[in-house]
Amino acid sequence: MKKIISLFVFTSLLFASCGNNPSNEKENSTDASEQLTAESENSSDLEEPTNCEEYLDRYEKWTNDYIKLVEKYMKNPMDASLSTEFMEQAQEGSLWLEKWSSELADCASQEKYQKRYDEISEKTEKKLEELGIE
Repeated sequence: MKKIISLFVFTSLLFASCGNNPSNEKENSTDASEQLTAESENSSDLEEPTNCEEYLDRYEKWTNDYIKLVEKYMKNPMDASLSTEFMEQAQEGSLWLEKWSSELADCASQEKYQKRYDEISEKTEKKLEELGIE
């Protein structure tokens, strides 16, 4: 779990510091902010789940999609569209963790749900290690 959090923080910082043109910085940040807001509004994955199982199903789907993206990114790290998507997914990962530990504390306090959450996280960490991300 710590590796996943570290990866999200690292990638967010990495991509936040890369590729900014100072003359377009304000314009770029506004565009990125608007894009993230629009994507958040259109995204059904992180919307309010109706129960613990639904949240875990959505979280598992997100982790699977994230691993696929990391695999594509590792094959072609110079692809700007992948870099942008990778950064957005890393930021979203922070939201999944925050939601689990705060808003869904009741789920996290139940052994069967915490066990499934840990299994999903461990599977994700193992796959990231296989990809050379530690």
